Order: sequence, then structure tokens, then C-alpha cells
Amino acid sequence: KSADMDESLKLDFVKLIGQAHMCVADGLTTLVQLHGLVARLCAAATVAIQAKNSKPSTA
Repeated sequence: KSADMDESLKLDFVKLIGQAHMCVADGLTTLVQLHGLVARLCAAATVAIQAKNSKPSTA
């Protein structure tokens, strides 16, 4: 029900899922659409992880 993740990543996920939903609503209901969504979600998560790891620590 909840995930421990950055708020900006959650917003990116919602945006990407919304875009995919619009495509499906327009009639593009292929498995390729779903695969594309999963790929975009993975890419967004990878970018967020890299950005988090590149921040200097405050210790």
C-alpha cells in the first residue's frame, strides 16, 4: 500500500502511468504499450537512484 521512495520519483511514476493510460484510452492496447511503460518506469527509477547516490554525504 505504500512504498518508501522519493516524492519526485512517485510523481514521475504517476505521470508515466497517466500517459500510458491515455494511450490505452485512445485505443493503443498492445502488450508493447505495457512493456514501454515498464521500461520508462525502470529508467526513471535508475535516474533517481543515480542522482541519490551522486549527492555528497553530509557526514
